[in-house]
Amino acid sequence: MINASTISINTDILRPTQVEIDLDRLAANYRAIQAHAAPAAVMPILKANAYGHGLVEVARHMQSLGAPYLGVAFLEEGILLR
Repeated sequence: MINASTISINTDILRPTQVEIDLDRLAANYRAIQAHAAPAAVMPILKANAYGHGLVEVARHMQSLGAPYLGVAFLEEGILLR
């Protein structure tokens, strides 16, 4: 059994990471999936802060594309989007 109090992580090896999201590409991908899945609705999953890309920002964009539902992992994420 691992005791969390005995684990240490050397953060000196971590480095800052930057990700750029192309919202036009995201829209094209969503539309392609939606066209393939029709007539079923597509529910984007935005758990974990939209996988680190900004929960609220990505949710707004997906809603602007007509996403009828948004999936999250935790109640707190859903409350944040209400």
